Amino acid sequence: SYHIRRGDFQFEKARIPIEEILRNTQANLRDGELVYIATDERNAAEFSPFTAAGYKVMRLDDVAHLVGLGSLTNPNWVGMIEQVIASHGRVFHGTYWSTFTGFIMRMRGYMGMGKSNYYSLKEYFNTYQKDAPKYNVGGGAGWWREWEVSWVDIDEPPAASASASGDAAAWP
Repeated sequence: SYHIRRGDFQFEKARIPIEEILRNTQANLRDGELVYIATDERNAAEFSPFTAAGYKVMRLDDVAHLVGLGSLTNPNWVGMIEQVIASHGRVFHGTYWSTFTGFIMRMRGYMGMGKSNYYSLKEYFNTYQKDAPKYNVGGGAGWWREWEVSWVDIDEPPAASASASGDAAAWP
């Protein structure tokens, strides 16, 4: 699955052509695979590079009428629905600097799929595949993305050494 941000996205560096997104991520796709694209792009023809490469493309607009989304009383729910759908892909490719992508990645982490999160921007493509200390946030706040500490070992008590050193609250 993908999140491909368009619309009013302020980070031009991350707004790359669809052909480049496909080129950067295609190694993660299986031949003829169905790809779900969460997007604010209204023109379905923009995703023709995927179909030309043999992939089946699905967007919320393609199925909204089948599941009754046309009758939503609050259109703001559509984004949340898209995040849930996109979070269930075999692999996920998101838009760097997008908090919408960040939350999809967090949900995938909760489901044990955090290592199959990727960014479509080549420079940051494999950010989640790099081994890093559990509490490392890469030297910056990174408000746009999620960190593995959000989902790794969240159901486990802190290590005894951490509690003894005062680094973590005592487990109840």
